[in-house]
Amino acid sequence: MGSFQYDKTKQINILHGLTEESLSFKTICNSQNYIAALNISNDILGVVENYRNLRNQIHLPGDTCETPNIERLGGSATELMINFINDRIVENSNNIIGKRGLNFLPLNKL
Repeated sequence: MGSFQYDKTKQINILHGLTEESLSFKTICNSQNYIAALNISNDILGVVENYRNLRNQIHLPGDTCETPNIERLGGSATELMINFINDRIVENSNNIIGKRGLNFLPLNKL
């Protein structure tokens, strides 16, 4: 992945290619157009939803969160997510960057 650059004005690190308007997993996984374009399986959608729930627990602790999709996959959940990110997100992003001649650094696979 490209290197972060510090923006002194905003006092934040920036990774070129990602912006405040970048797509979230929520948007990608709730839009039928993105699901079809990225060929997202129901397994991936379930795992992403479980990870989102776990992340939300960190911010809003209290209720116990069930994660049947992650638990069903056992130790392979991380590998499944890495493969999905590499094969769908990174590859498609780099294809768009190349085809449109965008001035972004290509993303590297995890």
